[in-house]
Amino acid sequence: MSSRRRFHAMQCPECGSHNTQSLEVVYAQSVRTGYNGHNTISELGESVAPPRPDSEVLFPLAVGVMVTIVSAFSLPALLSAIPVEWGQGLMPYDTPVVGIGVALGAIVARSMRAMAIETNQHYFEKDYGRWCRSVLCRRCGHQFAR
Repeated sequence: MSSRRRFHAMQCPECGSHNTQSLEVVYAQSVRTGYNGHNTISELGESVAPPRPDSEVLFPLAVGVMVTIVSAFSLPALLSAIPVEWGQGLMPYDTPVVGIGVALGAIVARSMRAMAIETNQHYFEKDYGRWCRSVLCRRCGHQFAR
């Protein structure tokens, strides 16, 4: 029996219908390109969209910048509470404080990027593979794996 025949013989475990389609096909059919070149997608297409990998650049960079800003403004208050002379009188834009803030931000951004890469390698590939093997019942809307 050919694979095409096996695919069409898929039966929904919920309602028993043979009116099934792979999620890849359903998603591809829901994306339309307009006259101006912009893509639009239907609600059904959004609900069966493929999983997306975690951002390996933008999110870690944004968090790193936020850590830099917060630490540059909060470190002077923390350093002034230390009863040591070198911590006294530091302003928010003093070079040591900004340098410490940038270093903390870089460390956080780098570690978050490493976590995103690891997550993409382990989980995204599995999720995407599962999505590629999934089928949608066009009668009741149930998603199941082949």
